Amino acid sequence: VLGGVVAPLPGFLRNLGAFLGVDGAYDSAPTDVADLGDPRYEVRLLQIEDEEDAEETTTLEDYCAEALKWDAPDAECSLKTICDANDRLTSTGWRQDVRNLVLRASFHYASGDVAAVLPRNEPDLVHRFVRLVNRGGTTAASATTRVAIREGGHHNSTTTTGLPSARRLYPPRPRLPGSVTLATLAERCLDLTGPPSRETVGRLAVFASEPEEARKLRDLASPEGAALFDEYVIQERRGLLEILEDFASVSLEPDRLLEAFDWLRPRSFSIASAPESPSSSSSEGPIDKTLASRKMELCVALVEYETPLGRKKRGVCSSYLRGVEPGDTLAVATYRGSFFSKKSSNEVPGRRLVLVGPGTGVAPMRAILQRCLATTTTTTRRMQQKKKHLLFF
Repeated sequence: VLGGVVAPLPGFLRNLGAFLGVDGAYDSAPTDVADLGDPRYEVRLLQIEDEEDAEETTTLEDYCAEALKWDAPDAECSLKTICDANDRLTSTGWRQDVRNLVLRASFHYASGDVAAVLPRNEPDLVHRFVRLVNRGGTTAASATTRVAIREGGHHNSTTTTGLPSARRLYPPRPRLPGSVTLATLAERCLDLTGPPSRETVGRLAVFASEPEEARKLRDLASPEGAALFDEYVIQERRGLLEILEDFASVSLEPDRLLEAFDWLRPRSFSIASAPESPSSSSSEGPIDKTLASRKMELCVALVEYETPLGRKKRGVCSSYLRGVEPGDTLAVATYRGSFFSKKSSNEVPGRRLVLVGPGTGVAPMRAILQRCLATTTTTTRRMQQKKKHLLFF
């Protein structure tokens, strides 16, 4: 029994620590490809004649729905939400670009609820990813090349010490589409800009053909190189795509490349509007009553900043939302917020509100005030004229 436990235990602890973000959980980079075990994915670049035979166990729509519900299983998804307006609220000379997006679909939400948006990577990032595929692949690929993806592997290889390698514990993630173009995979599914973990950087070392680059990658991944990793990766917000471009001798086959990139997570925003009421009777009741609505508004501050070395960076969702135009479709989900308890929501309409949003901003407060005004009776309105709501943000 002891022999069956000792071999996989170090690998289990390393993977668990890296997944939980525990400092020092990952001690050293592997020295040989055999130490990595089998890849998480089996990836085939399809020729035109092979495309009809590709298995499509998971569609792109399946992936988007699973991604949107990953942290909120009860979320309601609308994969074809239409943008009706995308207007800048701040003046062009102001330091921050704040947008008001008006979205249209069949929503069910309440004031104080949250909308999750599945972003997309910029075209330039997609083209750079395709170049990386061609660097490590044996078949020339383009953005329109279709790939067949199957998750799984036998994990029955041995390490350089001769012991069986532990089955690698991969962090959970949504199932990728079974058949998709390289451009769609890179645009919709992969986090091309997020900083990788030390473990991921260390694993790149075994694929570097230049010994000096392999040494630098191992140094970055080592406990002794923690300060260097923080300066080069964390503070400069270097994504895995940039790191692979910096280390030009690292050549990854498509399956290893796909394994290295994290998945592109949805971004959550407080809904900035109360649900539209189709009738006066439906607008009555608690302030957090879920209603059907054809419209939803988001107030989004786009993220733009400079790193310590003066490199200009933008948030991936900020870049995406900046380019959304009226008529475009987005993948959006709504889920319950946590502003009200059941008791407090029933008492709000007739009471004076003091709303404080130093961290949430004005978006949820606007939704709450809209809903509060929509639920008030004539008598309550007269009272509120004497007792104004207070908003701090």
